[in-house]
Amino acid sequence: MIEIAPGVDLERDVLAHMAFRPDVSAHLKTMDPRLFAPAPMALKAEVDARPPRYRSARLQAWMERQESRLNNIISDRSRLYFMLGHPVRRFSTPCWRPQASMPWWWH
Repeated sequence: MIEIAPGVDLERDVLAHMAFRPDVSAHLKTMDPRLFAPAPMALKAEVDARPPRYRSARLQAWMERQESRLNNIISDRSRLYFMLGHPVRRFSTPCWRPQASMPWWWH
């Protein structure tokens, strides 16, 4: 047993009703009380705040290299525009996509 519901006494409410004695973790944690509330848990902000997790270290290294390369491209483009006297604009998305409002020959 690694977690217990809030307000539950381990000995009185759980172990007294069991025919066997389960292994209880030395670091028994209390479960998140939001699990037992009738309202939605509102986990979106909590999940979005976490750093991304990758399936492997190789994939994480590859993603970090791609992000670094993209940042270098944006930086080089900004420097070039500045040297040429053009206003510096940031990419709105990582890749360019034709818009529906563009003429047919632009796609």
